[in-house]
Amino acid sequence: MRQIFVLATLLIVSHLSVGGLVEINDFSGQYAGYVQEDNLQVPFTDNVNLLYTFVHSAAYTNGENFVYLYQVTNMNFTKVLHRFSAADFDGLNSGTVMGYLSEDSAVPLGFLAGGIEPVSGDIYGKTFGFSFELLPMRFSTVLLVESPYAPSVITGYLQNGGQSWGDVLGATIPEPTSIGLFLAGALFARRKRR
Repeated sequence: MRQIFVLATLLIVSHLSVGGLVEINDFSGQYAGYVQEDNLQVPFTDNVNLLYTFVHSAAYTNGENFVYLYQVTNMNFTKVLHRFSAADFDGLNSGTVMGYLSEDSAVPLGFLAGGIEPVSGDIYGKTFGFSFELLPMRFSTVLLVESPYAPSVITGYLQNGGQSWGDVLGATIPEPTSIGLFLAGALFARRKRR
């Protein structure tokens, strides 16, 4: 089966929001074959702006494609968060599925159902972003971005006028140098055995 056909049949879309984000009604039903690959929950702190937040990220795969989930928790008593973005995320293009889980959707372990929905999403090069008005002591819906590439640690950013950053999971293509060194090592090891 073609990967695009499988994805199209898995996503049941209720509507497209103003920002072009896909609302996904049933994550567990649509991604039942996906297995959790990794899980990362990191505090984002900025001592200059005193911005305290958590971002929970996880990656799932069916062996062909990867789905990255993010949830932002605003731990500030007075500051509103306006945007979550991640840079150096490989596989983004005009056909990339970006969205969020609806409040009726079952959510994977470690994430919270409901939350503040994003008002828009955007892709620019290797960076994606979600805009919202995340009030103090609230959390976002589970945000979703898809890529054909495997997870690695990349940098996520939160903005509220100031900016803080931290590690999140994201899609990366192994660097050619890394692949070359791996192959050279494998050839050397094979040659040494003879």
